[in-house]
Amino acid sequence: MHIKKLIKKRSFYQDASFFINSERETIKQPITKPILLSLGLGFFFQTSPKSFHTGDKAENFTLQNQDNQQISLDSYLGKYVILYFYPKDNTPGCTKEACSLQANWEAFTKEGIEVIGINYDSVKSHKKFAAKQGIKFNLLSDSNKKVAKRYSACWYLLELFPMPFPKRKTFIINPQGYIIEIINNVDVGTHTYMALKIIDAHKKTQTNTASKK
Repeated sequence: MHIKKLIKKRSFYQDASFFINSERETIKQPITKPILLSLGLGFFFQTSPKSFHTGDKAENFTLQNQDNQQISLDSYLGKYVILYFYPKDNTPGCTKEACSLQANWEAFTKEGIEVIGINYDSVKSHKKFAAKQGIKFNLLSDSNKKVAKRYSACWYLLELFPMPFPKRKTFIINPQGYIIEIINNVDVGTHTYMALKIIDAHKKTQTNTASKK
């Protein structure tokens, strides 16, 4: 199934309340949380000071997947990658997010798109989660939290708890290994659709650029 048909086929997606500026490849989303609450939490929470930005080279890492295999990000060079960080296996939101991606897994592979999920859970937890939900893509165990910290996919509760709390965050990486978009405050209901739109917009940009040469 072509990626355009995938985007149009939205029977299992919630209606997306956002739009994409194809020229700048950016996403604009409405503010869904009370401003005062956000400001209040901002006083206590902060992300890791190190952070990647759109256009940066995605840093390589190697972690174990649900089948105890060592998986490196660089092994996916030549393909688009949806690299998503999620809080916890077998929770409602994370299950919905994973199942939405899995529903498109075969079509993704035909389009040269790979999916990688990462959180702090163990390999054993990932194996159970993947088996229960029929997930075929890699779920990586970042039990020491190093990759999450490097990609700023975590929060710190200052002074009270000097430990990183998991954050839902997605990086869209192009075949050359560069980050073309970062999705913060991920909506699990529209996550897959957003990722597809970003990749489709990037492919169109690359095609137009190549045709002008």
